[in-house]
Order: sequence, then structure tokens, then C-alpha cells
Amino acid sequence: MRHAIGFLLVLAIGVASAARQPEPDKEKTPDYYPLKPGTKWIYQFEENGKKVEITSQVAKLETIEGKSLALIERLVGGDVKETEHLTATDKGIFLNRRNGVEHSPPVCLLQYPVKKGDAWESETTLGNQQMKVKSKSVDFEEVTVPAGKYKAVRVDVEIAVGGINANLTYWFAPDVGIVKQTNNGTKVSFELEKYEAAK
Repeated sequence: MRHAIGFLLVLAIGVASAARQPEPDKEKTPDYYPLKPGTKWIYQFEENGKKVEITSQVAKLETIEGKSLALIERLVGGDVKETEHLTATDKGIFLNRRNGVEHSPPVCLLQYPVKKGDAWESETTLGNQQMKVKSKSVDFEEVTVPAGKYKAVRVDVEIAVGGINANLTYWFAPDVGIVKQTNNGTKVSFELEKYEAAK
């Protein structure tokens, strides 16, 4: 199960630059994956008909090599099974580290601002493995999961690493984050059961 989970990328999108004051007649930029410590998502993970509850949470902010990174912990049965470090900029969300290993350079998980039809690519090294990621924000769709109904942006992803290719689709909703993920070609999926905003 850990191998399958490892292929499913956690996605996020940052808010506009804090140095820039919002204009009063413009709407607030949606925060598609909140990175404030204390934020928590509870998912129903299903693989080949077997279900398990997985909790993702923003554990804390850490400064690593001069960068402020959000530490995401993924727990099963109360035990941390995976970690990721993310950053948010005005260009998008970037995956900097996975399980303590650096992505060099960081992987762009979501290009900012979000626009239908936008596509982007990332090439990175994780440990001694080369990885290529192609992503596209396909459309905005209505998604129903155990936590409710959301208008979410759908992103299709192609990953090539270590001679293995994977095709993923994920949906994330404004001010909530990921509400659904699937690994195309295998019977693996995440669906949001509960979202808890940071206090």
C-alpha cells in the first residue's frame, strides 16, 4: 500500500503574495490547499477493494536551507507513514522534499494562477532517481465525495520515474484542498471524508 500511496502526489496552491495588498473590488484568491499548521484532511483510501482511513495534516512550518517549508504528515492508524515538504509562491505550489529526501529542483505541483487548459512540466532528481512530471489543469468539475459536493479543478498528471510510468488525476476545491485522487490504470483512489481547518 505504501508503494501505491507514494505515487499519489499531494497537491497544493498558495495564496497571493503577502506583500501585495488586495484591491477592494477584487475577490480573494482561492487557497486550493491550505498550508497553515493544524490543517487536517481525513481520506478514505481504497486499493483493490480494500479501504483504510488516511489522515494528512500540516504538522508545522520548518526552515530548511533558508526556506520556510510546510511539513505534511500522512498517517495510518496514528503512525506517520510518509512526509512531504511544500512551499507556496506566486508561481504555484512546489514539492521540495519527500520523506526527508530533497527534490532538486523542486517539482511544480500546480501552476499559479489556476487556468483551464494550462500545462506545465517538471524535471527533477529525487535521491539518485530522475523524475519527469507533466501536468495539465483540464477543467473545473463538480465532484461528490463522502465529505460533500465541491466545484473542483481537475488536474491530469503523467509521471515517469525509474522506468515506471503512472497517470494520475486529482481534484482540489477552493479553501479545502484535495477532495479526490485516482491512480489511473490501477484500482487506487483517495476520497475526502472530513476537512478540518486550522484554528
